[in-house]
Amino acid sequence: MNDVSRPPTPVHPRARARSRDPLAAPVDLADPAAVRAWAEKVGATVALLRPLAEDATAQKGQRVRSRRYLRNRICWRIRDLDALVSAVTPTVALYVPPEQLDVDRERAG
Repeated sequence: MNDVSRPPTPVHPRARARSRDPLAAPVDLADPAAVRAWAEKVGATVALLRPLAEDATAQKGQRVRSRRYLRNRICWRIRDLDALVSAVTPTVALYVPPEQLDVDRERAG
């Protein structure tokens, strides 16, 4: 039943580039002007996110936009917030190779 002649599902042209691009430039927390600009961006993103979330949680007959549209826009805003948060938090290694763990145990013992 696999139809190999079917064209692939279209992908948004910026989807792959967006995953490779840095999300946001790092923010120098020692610079008050940079922190203020960052806080304004966060506030503006939350201000855009709030009405979308309120509309998404409204009763079916009271919604202004479709849930599909709202989910899409909310995901975009969450991605923007994630980028802003990652600009002020250091990168944390989520995976440590087992070999490195063994070396650390040998040093400690």
